[in-house]
Amino acid sequence: MSRFFKSAAFPILIVVVLAFFAQRLISPGSDREKVSYSDFQTQLDQRRVKSVQLRTKDNTARVVSVDDKKYEVGFLDGDSAFRLEQTLTAAKAE
Repeated sequence: MSRFFKSAAFPILIVVVLAFFAQRLISPGSDREKVSYSDFQTQLDQRRVKSVQLRTKDNTARVVSVDDKKYEVGFLDGDSAFRLEQTLTAAKAE
């Protein structure tokens, strides 16, 4: 066992373990729950959405719900985007 501690493998192992914990500490991961497009549509119909920012460059919508949960949802280009925009305009008018 003492031979292992004297070899070059031990410091490399220490560096790998420390790098793993540092990565976990710096970016703990995303605890956001995944929201599908149909869930987003349901929330929109139930008026449980506070704000929506459409990003046509990458076909995503950044959503903030009424309970201040933030998430992103993707949408299809073309007719789907047009219908989504109409739905959002109608919801804003109400």
